[in-house]
Amino acid sequence: MLKFLSRLVWPIQRNTFSMRMFSSELNPSDGLSPLMEMAQRTDTPQVLINLKRNNIHIVVSSEPGRQLYKLTSGLAGFNGGQKTSQKAALAMLDTLQRRMKELGFSRVRINFRGMNSARGMIVSQLRRLGLQITEIADSTRIPFGGCRPRKARRL
Repeated sequence: MLKFLSRLVWPIQRNTFSMRMFSSELNPSDGLSPLMEMAQRTDTPQVLINLKRNNIHIVVSSEPGRQLYKLTSGLAGFNGGQKTSQKAALAMLDTLQRRMKELGFSRVRINFRGMNSARGMIVSQLRRLGLQITEIADSTRIPFGGCRPRKARRL
């Protein structure tokens, strides 16, 4: 049964659970099973950067559903139109880097959601701050048909 389970591939997605096996249950000649690779992958925390229209949210989680740290531009001391500025993003990344050092992480996986002008600057600033980026993903939701869009603003 264990051999059969070690061959299964469990994708890391939202609303999925992680299943871990002990390394003593696997033969070293088999190499790492997909489950063991996933268990090793969760050692690197995921940084979800949610770029909204009026705010920026940063959530650090070690595995799906286990939040380690949360930061918004409002918590960083910005209000109004400053919340989505590049200056706010820089201040938040400095705070994030200090917190990641306290938690003992040097490698991160980045997951973007949403669009903003600060998006490209965020990746380069994280590299400058000394965090190793192992993976960059984009999970921006795209409507296929979807809801009716908002009425166009007249100026």
